[in-house]
Amino acid sequence: MAFKLKMDDQGRVVLNDNKPVYIDDEGKEMSFDANEAWNKYHTLNEENKKRRLQVEELSAKYKPFEGLDPEVVKKHAEIAEKFKEHEAIKNGEIEKLKNELSATSEKKIKEWEQKYNQLRETAEQKERRLNEEINNSILDTMFNQSEFVKKSVEMPVRALKALFANRFRIDPETRKAYAVDDEGNPMLSENKIGAVASFEEAIELLVRRDPDRDNILKSSGAPGGGMQRNGKGLSNADEAYLNDPNVSPVDKQKFLRKRQLI
Repeated sequence: MAFKLKMDDQGRVVLNDNKPVYIDDEGKEMSFDANEAWNKYHTLNEENKKRRLQVEELSAKYKPFEGLDPEVVKKHAEIAEKFKEHEAIKNGEIEKLKNELSATSEKKIKEWEQKYNQLRETAEQKERRLNEEINNSILDTMFNQSEFVKKSVEMPVRALKALFANRFRIDPETRKAYAVDDEGNPMLSENKIGAVASFEEAIELLVRRDPDRDNILKSSGAPGGGMQRNGKGLSNADEAYLNDPNVSPVDKQKFLRKRQLI
């Protein structure tokens, strides 16, 4: 997907809320704070890379020394000295020392394996969390900067994202968002045959195909608009917003007052 700046008749960059307006291959416009988006993505990606390198470094560092410990080496030296003692051989101490050496080595090996596995599991958990933060940041940007959402959607952007976020995936290589159909396959464009739908086209298709679209889209002024649910005028999207633990009670009250439900 290529973007170009929108210019006015005098060759100046068109701004929206002090942000440059870009035009994609499909001719759709969106304003985008490139510095903020890139800085956040770069910071999260660098932290993700740093954690991964730490795991690889620890793995390479400790691999050759699995099962070794200074105390074990010292113990082995003491055992070697005892081998020199004739009385130890006579009393069967040799066999006892062999068993002790074997048990000590196995115990240390297990301890090192446990430590290594714990470090790897912790690093993997941190990497997953970082990837989730990056993906959420990308989706937040796409939903907030969408021209269709700004012009046509009535409900709060956070509620819209809670309703449709599960229909989007983030490509781990390109870090670009794409929508999936009911079977989990990439959603195809209706404008470009054989191409994957852009975010703008995908979110518009998802909204307009939703049974509760009348409660999502801005009112056209026609009578009878809106779908009533539970006798309260709440749609699935409204309920998702009100049940979102990240939405403050104050925002929920404002939302209900706007819907004239309280």
